[in-house]
Amino acid sequence: MSRSAPEYGRYRNQALVAIIGFVVLSYAISWLVWWPLASQGGAPPESPLRYLHLLGGLGPAAAGLLVVRVSDGPVGVERLTKQVMRWRVGLGWHAIAWLLPFALLWIAVMLARMTGDTQPIRFDRSAEYPQLSLPIYVMASVVAYGFGEEIGWRGVLLPRLQARRSALTAADMMSVIWAGWHLPLFWFAPGMARMIGPEIVGWYLSILTASVLFTWLFNGTGGSIPICAIFHGVMDVAFLASGPSQLPSFLGGLITVLGVAVLVRFGPSSLAAHPRVVDEPLLV
Repeated sequence: MSRSAPEYGRYRNQALVAIIGFVVLSYAISWLVWWPLASQGGAPPESPLRYLHLLGGLGPAAAGLLVVRVSDGPVGVERLTKQVMRWRVGLGWHAIAWLLPFALLWIAVMLARMTGDTQPIRFDRSAEYPQLSLPIYVMASVVAYGFGEEIGWRGVLLPRLQARRSALTAADMMSVIWAGWHLPLFWFAPGMARMIGPEIVGWYLSILTASVLFTWLFNGTGGSIPICAIFHGVMDVAFLASGPSQLPSFLGGLITVLGVAVLVRFGPSSLAAHPRVVDEPLLV
């Protein structure tokens, strides 16, 4: 439907306010929750403060729901809820979400062993949450880092960014916002707190590649938040496993290869075989 210049300007302004409001709220909610951990440089394994990391992961979801309710009203909330409940997609997508992270982990371990590093792989206990059994840890990761982030990043922000941009450009913009949201973790999260310059650059490149992959998952499934959330949560569990010293490098390389393959196969416009998922009422 065509719009007059005043209407278009109004929609554009509304979209910009919604995007800025969502980003600011996501950062504010999560950073406020993480502040006790960041200010102390972390917490002992037995301290319940460690679980603030999980709780802060819900920030983008909380911000997204609030912004959608204010900007789009009940219709927007209903549309987002349908995306959260979009479990019925092809079995292939479920296989990718649940199994691909562990397949990449296995390949990375095999590559490491080819170099002579035979250190055993272990992900039955999290270094950050050692009290949690593997099933509980996976569930917590999918809920907090999966749905907690993906409801906001892909469910709310990505469709707005894609409304007047290619999927690849939207994914690139997402990577900057997504990476910035993680900044407090450099003060307390295992692994990230020990990173130095080159490692931080590599970490951002992995965020950029992951943003492309999540855009592909979201657009390819017609906007399924559960598929993105499961992939996100399971990937965090698999990629934080302890093992060979070169494991992070091999995993980063594999993710990059996969991201490039998706880009070449589906193209930058949609990053999927279907039209990209956009937020039509709010054009930017």
